[in-house]
Amino acid sequence: MKNIQFTLIVITISLAAALTGPKQVFGTTGGAVTIRCQYCASYYKYHEKYLCKGSEWKSCSIIAHSQGQQENIDNRIIIVDNQTSGEFFTTMTQLSTKDTGHYWCGITITGYDRMVKIQLNVIEAPTTPSPTLPYEPLETVHQANQSTTDLCILLGLMFGILIIAAIFIRRCRKYSAVGEKGFRYIEEESNSSYAF
Repeated sequence: MKNIQFTLIVITISLAAALTGPKQVFGTTGGAVTIRCQYCASYYKYHEKYLCKGSEWKSCSIIAHSQGQQENIDNRIIIVDNQTSGEFFTTMTQLSTKDTGHYWCGITITGYDRMVKIQLNVIEAPTTPSPTLPYEPLETVHQANQSTTDLCILLGLMFGILIIAAIFIRRCRKYSAVGEKGFRYIEEESNSSYAF
């Protein structure tokens, strides 16, 4: 029973400390793109955030990090961490088709970092604007599909309910064991009084 309780607690904490981001972002050559990743501020407010590039999370190369909120890689990539709202923004400027690929929003923690995979697609900028469609600004902010704040609250409540249930089950077992011992003691006393 203790192993199950411990496993449930670990899983709940892992889920409650989620990191979310967009699955795909799009940009045009010469333009800019901003990737928005969300996290539970109550868990990771002071942890370093980063963006790395590579198809696998284990071997990706960090190209920007939030430490000091400074520009990274040729002064064209910057991360801004909003610790109050629990989100960090990575802006990449002067995009080229070489920037197309897999990226990972990451949070540095003990053990395995929290990471979410993002596909960046950079396409050639049109040479002339389409006459039927207005040309949109090159910078686009891509938001996560779900509200991390709501997810944090929901998973926090689930965690609380699991803790209360674990305590309740433990107390019920304890009282049940005490009741059985008391019943055996009364039974033994009554048997010994008949022996005389």
